[in-house]
Amino acid sequence: SYIEEKGFLRFATLGGWDVRILPAQVVKIRTRTGKLITGVIGSVPPHVLKPEDREKPFKLEDLFIDVGASSADEVQKMGIRLGDPAVPYYPFEQLSENLVGGKAFDDRAGCAVAIRALQELQRENLDLTLVCNFAIGEETGLRGARAAAYSINPNVALALEGTIGADVPGVAPARQPTALGRGPAITIADSSLITSRRVVEALEQIAEKLKIAYQYKLPVYGGTDAGAIHTARGGILSGVLSVPCRYIHSQFSLLRLDDFENTVKLTVGFVRECRTLLG
Repeated sequence: SYIEEKGFLRFATLGGWDVRILPAQVVKIRTRTGKLITGVIGSVPPHVLKPEDREKPFKLEDLFIDVGASSADEVQKMGIRLGDPAVPYYPFEQLSENLVGGKAFDDRAGCAVAIRALQELQRENLDLTLVCNFAIGEETGLRGARAAAYSINPNVALALEGTIGADVPGVAPARQPTALGRGPAITIADSSLITSRRVVEALEQIAEKLKIAYQYKLPVYGGTDAGAIHTARGGILSGVLSVPCRYIHSQFSLLRLDDFENTVKLTVGFVRECRTLLG
């Protein structure tokens, strides 16, 4: 958002970032030509802070990106310009047979579920028209989903998500929206949607028929693209199915592969039976 004379880059955030976890994170900046440049988010070193300031969280305006340049001219020669996007640099990793980690699982997890579901259904003759939309801008106001819902005008919609897995020390069970290892999460209500009982009960019936363990996402944390979809046009019957992920909205999230696979199974089951169950 601004280039300092000494070559440091100021930046603005897009979406729901927690400023507390930004300092010292590695980022990749994509220039206009597609070149990737590595930088690190810097801040005032604690050694030179006043004692009373060391306990305070950093403000966004205190942070900057260091790409090793010594001047604004050097930054320009690197190809960096105002408006170039920067993203965290944390490659995908498989930590164990049943656990994977990486960035942006909200909503890469949902995208992966959609792709797997399409692969499972590609040779079937469905009694409906299946449309899968990979919507942009959920974190900046549900913009992509709002436009897509208007254009597609579906009878029924299912938003696929990576959601808040908060089964960690310091979080009481009553404040844990979901937990890892308990299967896909069905949303009853969140900050953007009160799910129709018809959709909730359809997902419950399908999960029980297929013997898929499932959980409910505790109300009313978070919001999803379904918040925009269900109010499009004259109203669209909508639900949400999520993969529990720890540490979403951070640089590195975790999810269990059995939760992911069961979310795929429940999504496929919903596509196969939603016309019968929902009309």
